Order: sequence, then structure tokens, then C-alpha cells
Amino acid sequence: MGQGTTALIVQTVFRSIRIVLPVFYFLSTALGILIFTNNERLWFEMKKFYPHHVLAHSNFAHALWRRGLINEAIAEYQVAIRLNPNYVYDHNSLAVCYYEKGFVDEAKREFKIALQLNPQFLDAYNNLGSIYVETNQYQEAIDCFEAAIRINPQYIPAYHNLGLVYTRLNRGPEAKNIWNKIRMISSEDQTVRGSLESPQ
Repeated sequence: MGQGTTALIVQTVFRSIRIVLPVFYFLSTALGILIFTNNERLWFEMKKFYPHHVLAHSNFAHALWRRGLINEAIAEYQVAIRLNPNYVYDHNSLAVCYYEKGFVDEAKREFKIALQLNPQFLDAYNNLGSIYVETNQYQEAIDCFEAAIRINPQYIPAYHNLGLVYTRLNRGPEAKNIWNKIRMISSEDQTVRGSLESPQ
């Protein structure tokens, strides 16, 4: 067999590999989705093969959280954050987990980090404000809800929580203005209908 024939065979093999590998990857991924219908199991396997892949840990943590395995979810989010401290959504999710475990100070810290990373993060403002309400830090809560509303004047959750704060503080006229604003934005919103008539 001459050098020319050998080179031709090698080129043919490499062309085949370039074709086969993407097909194999596609088929194996599709098969994995079919086999691992349980997301928790899928991401558990993914993080075993790719231990430094942030999303593998993040998605595994989310699957654990959905099952109510909060301690395990916290551990996975912490790993993900060590791998990428700038991934804002993991800080927000970790804060939610801390809050559900009653670790209020830790939850506040993570929400604040999320906001430092993304000052436009509406959910983090709303979540942090809700914690401030529970710890009776009403002005801090108001500041958070108003910050979210400044970013997005159509963001109903912040209006709703702000209205509840004003109601709790017996600031009736301000609360009424908030409920009217919600009614104007979305009179069809089922989550606030029951509250619209409460302030007088």
C-alpha cells in the first residue's frame, strides 16, 4: 500500500469521524433525555461527567429544591457559585433556599449580591423587600418595591407588596392609590382581585 493510498484512507476516516461524532452526540443526548425523564437524575449524571460545569450543578440544585430537599439544594448552589461567583440567578436561588430554611440574614446577603451583580433584577428586589417586611423593616421594604417599580412600571408583584405594606402601616390613601394602579395595569390579574377591594 503506497503513501498516497494510506493518506486517502486516513482522510476518509477523519471525514467519517467528523460526520459520526455530531450524530452520536445528538443521539446520545436524545437518548439521555428519554431515559432520564427524572430531571434530578439527569443533572446528577451530568455533574458527575462535568464536575466543573456550572449549569449542571445549578439545574441539579433546582431539581432538588423542587423536591423539597433544601439542604441538598443549598450545597449544590454553593458549589455552582464557587465555580462562577457572577452567575446572578444562583445567588437569587440560594437566597430563596436560605429563606425557606429560616436563614434570614444569609438570604438577605445573597439577594444583595444578586442586586450588585444585576441592579435591574426585579425578582431580587421583590424578594428582598418581602424579607424586610417580615423583619419589620418597612422603609427598606418600600425602597426595594419602589426600586423594582422604577425599573418596570408594569411589575405588578412589587405594587402588590407595596400596597400590603401601606395597608399594614395604616397608610390608607397610599394603599388605595397602589390598588387603583394595579387595577389600571391589569384588571384581569387573578392574584390581586381579592385585595383590590380591601383598602378603604
